[in-house]
Amino acid sequence: IESAGGKALPIVLDIRDVDAVEAAMAKAADHFGGIDVLINAAGAGAFQQFARQDPDALDALVAVNVGAPMQLSRALLPRMLARGSGRIVNVSSVAGVMAFPFVGPYQASKFALEALSDALRQELHPFGVDVVLIEPSFIADGFAERVSKSIDERGEAAAHWRPLLPHLPSIEGRLGVLGGDAEEVASVVATAATTTEPAARFAAPWTASVAVRAEPWLPAAVTDRIFHELFALKDVGSRPEP
Repeated sequence: IESAGGKALPIVLDIRDVDAVEAAMAKAADHFGGIDVLINAAGAGAFQQFARQDPDALDALVAVNVGAPMQLSRALLPRMLARGSGRIVNVSSVAGVMAFPFVGPYQASKFALEALSDALRQELHPFGVDVVLIEPSFIADGFAERVSKSIDERGEAAAHWRPLLPHLPSIEGRLGVLGGDAEEVASVVATAATTTEPAARFAAPWTASVAVRAEPWLPAAVTDRIFHELFALKDVGSRPEP
């Protein structure tokens, strides 16, 4: 940021801590003389059968993906409303409008963020505050390698995933057709944060908008079959224990 001629104030905090969030907002507003744009981009996720998910990890995921944007927005809104201007940019996902296997809790949190954003956009627009959603598609960031490494590290606890290992590169390749890279998403976020009259939603990359618009028109039987093949469900052999 500074090399591009801007100012930066790094603040390390737990975004789930209400007091820490409010203190950070006050410090940043003091330092910069106000805050014009809030970008909620922090996120947590897990690639796992739902029946095997750790309850504490589920709570943490919801706290980061939904609770934190709520707290950050709530802490900053009084300043924006008093000024009569401001913008909140929430980074959601195509997973906030369509669902597929093994990431259900993550998707549930993104669906919630979509609903929160829509409600806040309607609620705050009359007072000069914009609320914008970013819906990135799959980001090519070494998904197959990371999942494979996680399976190896967890040993017997992840034995049920081993039949999926040979399919990971092809899964990543297929998802990558609709995906992009982090720089492309960052560029879209910058546009959403600075354009004069922002749209309610920005897809990143453009292929994400194709998926988002097509999915509601496809019968569930069709999308189920597509994702069944895409995620090699027939090869994930062991049934999760209750």
